[in-house]
Amino acid sequence: MCGAFFALLFSNGIIGGTLGSKFSHYYCALLGNITMIVGLLSFILPVPVELSLGLFTVGVGFWTPNFMLLTGQMYEAKDAKRFNAYLIVYACMNLGIMLGSFGSTYLVTKIGYTNSIGFAGLFTMLAGVLYHAIYKRLPFITSSHCREQLTQHLPHKAIVIIPLWLAMIFVNALLILHHDACFTVVIALFALALGWLLLQAIRHYRLKRESALFLFIALSLVGIVFWSLFNILPSALALFINDYVNRVMFGHTIAASTFMGINGAFIVLIALSYMALTIHYPLKVSSRIGVGAGTMVMGLGYAALWLAVMINPSMINIGIGWIILSYFLQSLGEMGLGPLSWSMVGEFGPTPLQGFMMGYSQLITGVSGVFAAFLAKVMVSTGSVEPTAIAHHFTTVFGIFALVALGFGLLPFLIKMTPKAPWWQFFSDLKNKLKNRLHP
Repeated sequence: MCGAFFALLFSNGIIGGTLGSKFSHYYCALLGNITMIVGLLSFILPVPVELSLGLFTVGVGFWTPNFMLLTGQMYEAKDAKRFNAYLIVYACMNLGIMLGSFGSTYLVTKIGYTNSIGFAGLFTMLAGVLYHAIYKRLPFITSSHCREQLTQHLPHKAIVIIPLWLAMIFVNALLILHHDACFTVVIALFALALGWLLLQAIRHYRLKRESALFLFIALSLVGIVFWSLFNILPSALALFINDYVNRVMFGHTIAASTFMGINGAFIVLIALSYMALTIHYPLKVSSRIGVGAGTMVMGLGYAALWLAVMINPSMINIGIGWIILSYFLQSLGEMGLGPLSWSMVGEFGPTPLQGFMMGYSQLITGVSGVFAAFLAKVMVSTGSVEPTAIAHHFTTVFGIFALVALGFGLLPFLIKMTPKAPWWQFFSDLKNKLKNRLHP
Protein backbone atom coordinates (compact mmCIF):
# COMPACT_ATOMS: atom_id res chain seq x y z
CA MET A 1 0.00 0.00 0.00
CA CYS A 2 2.83 2.39 0.83
CA GLY A 3 4.45 2.00 -2.60
CA ALA A 4 1.13 2.51 -4.40
CA PHE A 5 0.40 5.60 -2.31
CA PHE A 6 3.79 7.12 -3.16
CA ALA A 7 3.39 6.41 -6.89
CA LEU A 8 -0.11 7.92 -7.01
CA LEU A 9 0.93 10.90 -4.91
CA PHE A 10 3.01 12.19 -7.84
CA SER A 11 1.20 10.64 -10.80
CA ASN A 12 -2.11 12.48 -10.42
CA GLY A 13 -0.36 15.76 -11.19
CA ILE A 14 -0.48 15.19 -14.93
CA ILE A 15 -4.29 15.28 -14.83
CA GLY A 16 -4.47 18.16 -12.36
CA GLY A 17 -1.98 20.24 -14.33
CA THR A 18 -3.70 19.59 -17.65
CA LEU A 19 -7.07 20.61 -16.22
CA GLY A 20 -5.43 23.73 -14.78
CA SER A 21 -4.20 24.80 -18.22
CA LYS A 22 -7.59 24.03 -19.73
CA PHE A 23 -9.62 25.89 -17.11
CA SER A 24 -7.81 27.80 -14.34
CA HIS A 25 -4.59 27.07 -12.46
CA TYR A 26 -5.77 29.07 -9.48
CA TYR A 27 -9.12 27.35 -9.03
CA CYS A 28 -7.67 23.88 -9.66
CA ALA A 29 -5.04 24.61 -6.99
CA LEU A 30 -7.85 25.73 -4.67
CA LEU A 31 -9.77 22.50 -5.35
CA GLY A 32 -6.61 20.50 -4.65
CA ASN A 33 -6.03 22.32 -1.38
CA ILE A 34 -9.59 21.63 -0.20
CA THR A 35 -9.33 17.97 -1.23
CA MET A 36 -6.09 17.52 0.73
CA ILE A 37 -7.70 19.04 3.82
CA VAL A 38 -10.74 16.78 3.54
CA GLY A 39 -8.50 13.75 3.02
CA LEU A 40 -6.41 14.47 6.12
CA LEU A 41 -9.38 15.31 8.36
CA SER A 42 -11.21 12.17 7.22
CA PHE A 43 -8.65 10.04 9.08
CA ILE A 44 -10.36 10.93 12.36
CA LEU A 45 -13.73 9.78 10.95
CA PRO A 46 -14.97 6.19 10.53
CA VAL A 47 -14.23 6.01 6.79
CA PRO A 48 -12.04 3.51 4.91
CA VAL A 49 -8.39 4.49 5.02
CA GLU A 50 -8.16 3.88 1.25
CA LEU A 51 -10.71 6.64 0.68
CA SER A 52 -8.76 9.05 2.89
CA LEU A 53 -5.54 8.27 1.04
CA GLY A 54 -7.32 8.59 -2.32
CA LEU A 55 -8.62 12.03 -1.37
CA PHE A 56 -5.15 13.14 -0.33
CA THR A 57 -3.37 11.85 -3.45
CA VAL A 58 -5.92 13.52 -5.74
CA GLY A 59 -5.62 16.73 -3.73
CA VAL A 60 -1.85 16.73 -4.17
CA GLY A 61 -2.34 16.06 -7.89
CA PHE A 62 -4.50 19.15 -8.30
CA TRP A 63 -2.52 21.36 -5.93
CA THR A 64 1.17 20.80 -6.74
CA PRO A 65 1.47 21.40 -10.52
CA ASN A 66 -0.92 24.37 -10.47
CA PHE A 67 0.74 25.92 -7.43
CA MET A 68 4.14 25.57 -9.10
CA LEU A 69 2.89 27.21 -12.29
CA LEU A 70 1.34 30.08 -10.32
CA THR A 71 4.70 30.56 -8.61
CA GLY A 72 6.54 30.59 -11.92
CA GLN A 73 4.13 33.15 -13.40
CA MET A 74 5.54 35.76 -11.03
CA TYR A 75 8.65 35.90 -13.24
CA GLU A 76 9.56 35.93 -16.90
CA ALA A 77 10.64 32.59 -18.37
CA LYS A 78 14.29 33.68 -18.65
CA ASP A 79 14.43 35.55 -15.32
CA ALA A 80 17.16 34.13 -13.02
CA LYS A 81 14.94 34.89 -10.02
CA ARG A 82 12.52 32.25 -11.25
CA PHE A 83 14.91 29.47 -10.22
CA ASN A 84 15.51 31.20 -6.86
CA ALA A 85 11.76 31.24 -6.23
CA TYR A 86 11.48 27.52 -6.89
CA LEU A 87 14.56 26.99 -4.73
CA ILE A 88 12.80 28.70 -1.81
CA VAL A 89 9.70 26.58 -2.35
CA TYR A 90 11.79 23.40 -2.49
CA ALA A 91 13.72 24.30 0.65
CA CYS A 92 10.50 25.11 2.54
CA MET A 93 8.96 21.80 1.46
CA ASN A 94 11.96 19.89 2.78
CA LEU A 95 11.99 21.95 5.98
CA GLY A 96 8.34 21.02 6.49
CA ILE A 97 9.11 17.34 5.86
CA MET A 98 12.00 17.46 8.32
CA LEU A 99 10.01 19.22 11.06
CA GLY A 100 7.01 17.00 10.38
CA SER A 101 9.05 13.82 10.78
CA PHE A 102 10.22 14.96 14.22
CA GLY A 103 6.90 16.49 15.30
CA SER A 104 4.83 13.51 14.19
CA THR A 105 6.82 11.19 16.45
CA TYR A 106 5.86 13.31 19.46
CA LEU A 107 2.22 13.71 18.41
CA VAL A 108 1.73 10.00 17.79
CA THR A 109 2.83 9.18 21.33
CA LYS A 110 0.42 11.78 22.74
CA ILE A 111 -2.74 11.59 20.62
CA GLY A 112 -2.31 8.56 18.32
CA TYR A 113 -1.87 8.10 14.57
CA THR A 114 -5.27 9.12 13.23
CA ASN A 115 -5.57 12.21 15.41
CA SER A 116 -2.04 13.27 14.41
CA ILE A 117 -3.01 13.11 10.73
CA GLY A 118 -6.17 15.09 11.48
CA PHE A 119 -4.01 17.66 13.27
CA ALA A 120 -1.93 17.96 10.09
CA GLY A 121 -5.17 18.65 8.23
CA LEU A 122 -5.82 21.68 10.45
CA PHE A 123 -2.37 23.08 9.64
CA THR A 124 -2.95 22.43 5.94
CA MET A 125 -6.22 24.36 6.21
CA LEU A 126 -4.45 27.29 7.90
CA ALA A 127 -1.68 27.31 5.29
CA GLY A 128 -4.25 27.19 2.46
CA VAL A 129 -6.26 30.09 3.85
CA LEU A 130 -3.11 32.21 4.23
CA TYR A 131 -1.87 31.36 0.73
CA HIS A 132 -5.13 32.15 -1.06
CA ALA A 133 -5.61 35.34 0.98
CA ILE A 134 -2.09 36.60 0.27
CA TYR A 135 -2.02 35.49 -3.37
CA LYS A 136 -4.82 37.87 -4.37
CA ARG A 137 -2.93 40.80 -2.83
CA LEU A 138 0.46 40.26 -4.41
CA PRO A 139 1.63 43.06 -6.76
CA PHE A 140 2.07 40.77 -9.78
CA ILE A 141 -1.64 39.99 -9.73
CA THR A 142 -2.13 43.25 -11.64
CA SER A 143 -0.77 41.53 -14.77
CA SER A 144 -3.46 40.55 -17.27
CA HIS A 145 -2.61 36.84 -17.26
CA CYS A 146 -2.76 36.45 -13.48
CA ARG A 147 -5.87 38.59 -13.18
CA GLU A 148 -7.54 36.30 -15.71
CA GLN A 149 -6.85 33.32 -13.41
CA LEU A 150 -8.88 34.99 -10.64
CA THR A 151 -11.74 36.49 -12.63
CA GLN A 152 -12.76 33.41 -14.59
CA HIS A 153 -16.27 32.17 -13.86
CA LEU A 154 -16.35 28.42 -13.57
CA PRO A 155 -19.98 27.19 -13.29
CA HIS A 156 -20.01 25.55 -16.72
CA LYS A 157 -16.42 24.35 -16.35
CA ALA A 158 -17.18 22.76 -12.99
CA ILE A 159 -19.55 20.41 -14.83
CA VAL A 160 -16.44 18.87 -16.42
CA ILE A 161 -14.00 19.14 -13.50
CA ILE A 162 -16.16 17.78 -10.66
CA PRO A 163 -17.06 14.42 -12.30
CA LEU A 164 -13.40 13.87 -13.23
CA TRP A 165 -12.37 14.79 -9.69
CA LEU A 166 -14.83 12.29 -8.18
CA ALA A 167 -13.75 9.56 -10.61
CA MET A 168 -10.09 10.16 -9.75
CA ILE A 169 -10.82 9.76 -6.02
CA PHE A 170 -12.64 6.47 -6.63
CA VAL A 171 -9.90 5.09 -8.93
CA ASN A 172 -7.11 6.15 -6.56
CA ALA A 173 -8.79 4.45 -3.62
CA LEU A 174 -9.04 1.21 -5.62
CA LEU A 175 -5.46 1.37 -6.88
CA ILE A 176 -4.10 1.90 -3.37
CA LEU A 177 -5.61 -1.47 -2.46
CA HIS A 178 -3.96 -3.20 -5.44
CA HIS A 179 -0.37 -2.04 -5.67
CA ASP A 180 0.58 -4.28 -8.61
CA ALA A 181 -2.26 -2.86 -10.70
CA CYS A 182 -1.29 0.61 -9.49
CA PHE A 183 2.28 0.23 -10.72
CA THR A 184 1.02 -1.02 -14.09
CA VAL A 185 -1.36 1.94 -14.44
CA VAL A 186 1.36 4.46 -13.51
CA ILE A 187 3.83 3.03 -16.05
CA ALA A 188 1.12 2.93 -18.74
CA LEU A 189 0.17 6.53 -17.94
CA PHE A 190 3.79 7.56 -18.27
CA ALA A 191 4.14 5.78 -21.63
CA LEU A 192 1.03 7.55 -22.95
CA ALA A 193 2.17 10.92 -21.62
CA LEU A 194 5.64 10.51 -23.13
CA GLY A 195 4.18 9.51 -26.50
CA TRP A 196 1.80 12.47 -26.55
CA LEU A 197 4.58 14.87 -25.55
CA LEU A 198 6.78 13.52 -28.34
CA LEU A 199 3.97 14.15 -30.83
CA GLN A 200 3.59 17.71 -29.54
CA ALA A 201 7.35 18.23 -29.82
CA ILE A 202 7.34 17.07 -33.46
CA ARG A 203 4.33 19.26 -34.21
CA HIS A 204 5.94 22.26 -32.49
CA TYR A 205 9.14 21.82 -34.46
CA ARG A 206 7.33 21.58 -37.78
CA LEU A 207 5.38 24.76 -37.05
CA LYS A 208 8.07 26.93 -35.44
CA ARG A 209 11.33 25.12 -36.22
CA GLU A 210 12.12 24.91 -32.51
CA SER A 211 13.08 21.77 -30.59
CA ALA A 212 13.16 22.93 -26.98
CA LEU A 213 10.50 20.34 -26.12
CA PHE A 214 12.86 17.57 -27.23
CA LEU A 215 15.49 18.88 -24.82
CA PHE A 216 12.87 18.89 -22.05
CA ILE A 217 12.00 15.25 -22.84
CA ALA A 218 15.66 14.20 -22.92
CA LEU A 219 16.43 15.88 -19.59
CA SER A 220 13.30 14.39 -18.02
CA LEU A 221 14.45 10.89 -19.00
CA VAL A 222 17.77 11.54 -17.28
CA GLY A 223 15.67 12.67 -14.33
CA ILE A 224 14.04 9.22 -14.16
CA VAL A 225 17.46 7.69 -13.54
CA PHE A 226 18.19 10.25 -10.84
CA TRP A 227 14.91 9.93 -8.94
CA SER A 228 14.86 6.12 -9.24
CA LEU A 229 18.23 5.92 -7.53
CA PHE A 230 17.47 8.75 -5.12
CA ASN A 231 14.17 7.29 -3.91
CA ILE A 232 15.93 4.12 -2.77
CA LEU A 233 17.51 6.02 0.11
CA PRO A 234 14.64 6.47 2.60
CA SER A 235 13.92 2.74 2.96
CA ALA A 236 16.81 0.60 1.75
CA LEU A 237 19.60 2.82 3.04
CA ALA A 238 17.90 2.99 6.43
CA LEU A 239 18.21 -0.82 6.65
CA PHE A 240 21.87 -0.61 5.60
CA ILE A 241 22.52 2.01 8.30
CA ASN A 242 20.66 0.01 10.94
CA ASP A 243 22.60 -3.21 10.31
CA TYR A 244 26.12 -2.14 9.35
CA VAL A 245 26.84 1.44 10.47
CA ASN A 246 28.25 2.57 13.81
CA ARG A 247 25.46 4.87 15.01
CA VAL A 248 26.94 5.79 18.39
CA MET A 249 27.68 9.51 18.84
CA PHE A 250 28.69 11.11 22.16
CA GLY A 251 27.66 7.98 24.02
CA HIS A 252 24.17 7.81 22.48
CA THR A 253 22.91 5.43 19.78
CA ILE A 254 21.12 7.27 16.99
CA ALA A 255 18.07 5.57 15.50
CA ALA A 256 18.48 4.66 11.83
CA SER A 257 15.24 6.49 10.95
CA THR A 258 16.73 9.74 12.29
CA PHE A 259 19.19 9.82 9.39
CA MET A 260 16.29 10.43 7.01
CA GLY A 261 16.10 13.98 8.35
CA ILE A 262 19.68 14.70 7.26
CA ASN A 263 18.57 15.12 3.65
CA GLY A 264 16.07 17.85 4.55
CA ALA A 265 18.62 19.64 6.73
CA PHE A 266 21.21 19.65 3.95
CA ILE A 267 18.61 20.88 1.42
CA VAL A 268 17.77 23.86 3.62
CA LEU A 269 21.45 24.69 4.30
CA ILE A 270 22.40 24.42 0.61
CA ALA A 271 19.44 26.57 -0.45
CA LEU A 272 20.22 29.25 2.15
CA SER A 273 23.88 29.29 1.13
CA TYR A 274 23.00 29.61 -2.56
CA MET A 275 20.51 32.39 -1.86
CA ALA A 276 23.02 34.29 0.27
CA LEU A 277 25.61 34.13 -2.51
CA THR A 278 23.23 35.15 -5.31
CA ILE A 279 20.79 37.51 -3.56
CA HIS A 280 22.24 40.61 -5.25
CA TYR A 281 23.49 38.93 -8.41
CA PRO A 282 21.05 36.16 -9.42
CA LEU A 283 22.78 33.39 -11.34
CA LYS A 284 21.05 31.94 -14.38
CA VAL A 285 21.35 28.16 -14.00
CA SER A 286 21.47 26.17 -17.25
CA SER A 287 18.86 23.40 -17.14
CA ARG A 288 21.06 21.14 -19.24
CA ILE A 289 24.11 21.56 -17.00
CA GLY A 290 22.06 21.51 -13.79
CA VAL A 291 20.39 18.19 -14.59
CA GLY A 292 23.66 16.60 -15.72
CA ALA A 293 25.71 17.87 -12.78
CA GLY A 294 22.99 16.96 -10.28
CA THR A 295 22.81 13.38 -11.54
CA MET A 296 26.58 13.00 -11.51
CA VAL A 297 26.89 14.39 -7.97
CA MET A 298 24.21 11.94 -6.85
CA GLY A 299 26.34 9.20 -8.41
CA LEU A 300 29.26 10.38 -6.29
CA GLY A 301 27.04 9.87 -3.24
CA TYR A 302 26.73 6.18 -4.12
CA ALA A 303 30.45 6.10 -4.89
CA ALA A 304 31.07 7.25 -1.30
CA LEU A 305 29.06 4.28 -0.01
CA TRP A 306 30.97 1.95 -2.33
CA LEU A 307 34.26 3.28 -0.98
CA ALA A 308 33.03 2.88 2.62
CA VAL A 309 32.33 -0.82 2.08
CA MET A 310 35.61 -1.34 0.20
CA ILE A 311 37.56 0.13 3.12
CA ASN A 312 35.63 -1.95 5.68
CA PRO A 313 34.94 -5.36 4.06
CA SER A 314 34.10 -6.88 7.44
CA MET A 315 30.86 -4.81 7.39
CA ILE A 316 31.29 -4.05 11.10
CA ASN A 317 30.78 -0.51 12.39
CA ILE A 318 31.11 1.40 9.11
CA GLY A 319 31.91 5.03 9.92
CA ILE A 320 28.99 7.40 10.24
CA GLY A 321 30.93 10.05 8.33
CA TRP A 322 30.50 8.08 5.09
CA ILE A 323 26.71 8.17 5.49
CA ILE A 324 26.73 11.92 6.16
CA LEU A 325 28.98 12.50 3.12
CA SER A 326 26.68 10.38 0.94
CA TYR A 327 23.59 12.25 2.12
CA PHE A 328 25.30 15.59 1.47
CA LEU A 329 26.18 14.62 -2.10
CA GLN A 330 22.68 13.20 -2.66
CA SER A 331 21.13 16.45 -1.36
CA LEU A 332 23.45 18.58 -3.49
CA GLY A 333 22.46 16.58 -6.55
CA GLU A 334 18.79 16.88 -5.64
CA MET A 335 19.09 20.68 -5.73
CA GLY A 336 20.16 20.36 -9.36
CA LEU A 337 17.07 18.33 -10.27
CA GLY A 338 14.15 19.39 -8.05
CA PRO A 339 13.81 23.16 -8.61
CA LEU A 340 15.18 22.94 -12.16
CA SER A 341 12.53 20.41 -13.21
CA TRP A 342 9.89 23.04 -12.38
CA SER A 343 11.83 25.93 -13.89
CA MET A 344 12.34 24.02 -17.17
CA VAL A 345 8.58 23.99 -17.79
CA GLY A 346 8.39 27.77 -18.16
CA GLU A 347 11.68 27.86 -20.06
CA PHE A 348 10.93 25.19 -22.68
CA GLY A 349 7.15 24.80 -22.72
CA PRO A 350 4.55 26.71 -24.76
CA THR A 351 1.93 28.25 -22.45
CA PRO A 352 -0.92 25.86 -23.41
CA LEU A 353 1.29 22.84 -22.59
CA GLN A 354 2.78 24.06 -19.33
CA GLY A 355 0.15 22.48 -17.09
CA PHE A 356 0.65 19.10 -18.78
CA MET A 357 4.45 19.46 -18.64
CA MET A 358 4.42 20.37 -14.94
CA GLY A 359 2.25 17.33 -14.28
CA TYR A 360 4.60 15.25 -16.43
CA SER A 361 7.50 16.36 -14.23
CA GLN A 362 5.54 15.11 -11.22
CA LEU A 363 4.75 11.87 -13.04
CA ILE A 364 8.48 11.32 -13.56
CA THR A 365 8.85 11.15 -9.77
CA GLY A 366 5.93 8.70 -9.48
CA VAL A 367 7.35 6.36 -12.13
CA SER A 368 10.76 6.60 -10.49
CA GLY A 369 9.15 5.47 -7.24
CA VAL A 370 7.97 2.28 -8.98
CA PHE A 371 11.49 1.59 -10.28
CA ALA A 372 13.00 2.48 -6.89
CA ALA A 373 10.80 -0.11 -5.16
CA PHE A 374 12.32 -2.82 -7.35
CA LEU A 375 15.89 -1.50 -6.95
CA ALA A 376 15.47 -1.32 -3.17
CA LYS A 377 14.66 -5.05 -3.08
CA VAL A 378 17.79 -5.74 -5.09
CA MET A 379 19.85 -3.56 -2.76
CA VAL A 380 18.81 -5.19 0.54
CA SER A 381 18.57 -8.79 -0.72
CA THR A 382 22.09 -9.95 0.09
CA GLY A 383 21.22 -13.67 -0.05
CA SER A 384 23.86 -14.50 2.57
CA VAL A 385 24.88 -13.76 6.14
CA GLU A 386 28.63 -14.04 5.52
CA PRO A 387 30.36 -10.64 5.90
CA THR A 388 32.48 -11.13 2.75
CA ALA A 389 29.42 -12.04 0.67
CA ILE A 390 27.47 -9.08 2.06
CA ALA A 391 30.38 -6.73 1.35
CA HIS A 392 30.65 -8.06 -2.21
CA HIS A 393 26.91 -7.56 -2.72
CA PHE A 394 26.92 -3.95 -1.54
CA THR A 395 30.08 -3.00 -3.43
CA THR A 396 28.48 -4.39 -6.59
CA VAL A 397 25.15 -2.61 -6.03
CA PHE A 398 26.65 0.73 -4.96
CA GLY A 399 29.21 0.56 -7.77
CA ILE A 400 26.57 -0.11 -10.44
CA PHE A 401 24.30 2.66 -9.12
CA ALA A 402 27.23 5.11 -9.10
CA LEU A 403 28.31 4.23 -12.65
CA VAL A 404 24.75 4.46 -14.00
CA ALA A 405 24.23 7.89 -12.43
CA LEU A 406 27.61 9.17 -13.63
CA GLY A 407 26.99 7.85 -17.13
CA PHE A 408 23.51 9.32 -17.53
CA GLY A 409 24.64 12.57 -15.89
CA LEU A 410 27.29 12.89 -18.58
CA LEU A 411 24.74 12.82 -21.42
CA PRO A 412 23.49 16.42 -21.05
CA PHE A 413 27.11 17.63 -21.28
CA LEU A 414 27.71 15.66 -24.47
CA ILE A 415 24.55 16.92 -26.14
CA LYS A 416 24.16 20.64 -26.71
CA MET A 417 20.89 21.64 -28.34
CA THR A 418 19.89 25.14 -29.36
CA PRO A 419 16.23 26.17 -29.79
CA LYS A 420 16.72 26.16 -33.59
CA ALA A 421 18.30 22.70 -33.80
CA PRO A 422 16.32 19.97 -35.57
CA TRP A 423 14.80 17.35 -33.31
CA TRP A 424 17.05 14.54 -34.56
CA GLN A 425 20.09 16.62 -33.51
CA PHE A 426 19.76 15.01 -30.09
CA PHE A 427 21.05 11.74 -31.53
CA SER A 428 23.36 13.01 -34.26
CA ASP A 429 25.23 15.30 -31.85
CA LEU A 430 25.80 12.39 -29.46
CA LYS A 431 27.05 10.18 -32.30
CA ASN A 432 29.43 12.84 -33.62
CA LYS A 433 30.82 13.75 -30.19
CA LEU A 434 31.47 10.15 -29.28
CA LYS A 435 33.08 9.55 -32.68
CA ASN A 436 35.39 12.54 -32.22
CA ARG A 437 36.40 11.34 -28.78
CA LEU A 438 37.12 7.79 -29.94
CA HIS A 439 38.90 8.88 -33.14
CA PRO A 440 40.34 12.38 -32.58
